[in-house]
Amino acid sequence: MKRTLTMIGALALMASLLLYAPARKVKANTPVINVTSPTGTVFVSSFPYATSIALTIHHVSLKDLNVFEVTVDGNTLTGVIGNPFDNSNQCRPAAFVGGTTCNTSSDDDASVTVPWSVPGPGTYTVGVRIRHNGSEGTDEEDVTFALVAVEYPAPPAIANGYINSTYKKISATKRGCIISQVANNHAHDSKYGPKGGPYDNDLVKADVDIYIYSCP
Repeated sequence: MKRTLTMIGALALMASLLLYAPARKVKANTPVINVTSPTGTVFVSSFPYATSIALTIHHVSLKDLNVFEVTVDGNTLTGVIGNPFDNSNQCRPAAFVGGTTCNTSSDDDASVTVPWSVPGPGTYTVGVRIRHNGSEGTDEEDVTFALVAVEYPAPPAIANGYINSTYKKISATKRGCIISQVANNHAHDSKYGPKGGPYDNDLVKADVDIYIYSCP
C-alpha cells in the first residue's frame, strides 16, 4: 500500500511540474518549395538547349523570407538573393535579374522562373533553397536531357517545296533540271550543309532562284 501511494505521489509531482513548466518555443514554419519543371526526362533536338526552371514558394507572409538561390549541379543560376520579397509580400523586381521572373498570387504564394541553357545531354540536379529565421526550405529535382534524332528534309526536297510555293507553273522539265542541280550540289560538295542536316534552306532557295532562269 505504501508503494502504491508513493507512485501516485510521484505521478502527481510530474503532472504539477509539466503544468507549470514554460511552454516550449515552436520553430518558425519552414518554407515550402517545389520545382514544377523541368522534371523527369526531356527530349530535345539540339544543344545548347534553352529552357526555364519553374518553381513555387509557399510561406505565411512571403516578406519574412530571405536567402533565395537556384542552382544546377551546385552552380548558382541566380546568385544569393537576400530579400526576394518586399514588406507588402510582393516580389522585389530589383532582386530578380538576368531574365528571372517572379509573380505572387497571394501574400503566401509565389512562382518563379529562372532561365537555363542546358549545355549538353546528361542528368542534372536542380536545387532551390530559401530561408526564414534559420529554417531553410529546399527542393531538388534530377532532370535528364536526351538528344533525339531529327530527320531534316534533304536539299532536293527543300527545292521542290520551294518550287511548289513560288514557281508551281513551271514545266516538268525545268523543275527536274533545278532539282537535279540542287541534288548535285548536295551530293558532291555538301554545299547546303553536312549530310544529315540541318541544311541552309535559304541557300537552297537562292539557288532555285538562279536555276529557274538557267535551266531550259
